[in-house]
Amino acid sequence: MTAEQQRYLAKKAQWYFDVYMGRQTGDSCVYTGDGVDDLDRLEALMSGTNPPDSRFMCDVGKQYSDWRPFDIQDVQAVRTYYIGFYGTVAKPPITS
Repeated sequence: MTAEQQRYLAKKAQWYFDVYMGRQTGDSCVYTGDGVDDLDRLEALMSGTNPPDSRFMCDVGKQYSDWRPFDIQDVQAVRTYYIGFYGTVAKPPITS
């Protein structure tokens, strides 16, 4: 992801990370969230040993879905931007 996309997700305080952990699991899971605790859970998952056929995609679209690959550094950057905007809250005071 670009720094602009990372900042956008953090400011929006809503994200969709599609995590496919390879054929061993047989399925993918979408990690949604709006707070630091959600990003921490995703970072912990990605910090483990991931199969070589893992896939990590994130929707960075503003009006329509735009799925892009991401890595743990992207999650950490979103977290850093988020804390800069809202602090370490679990849910920011966003109305739209």
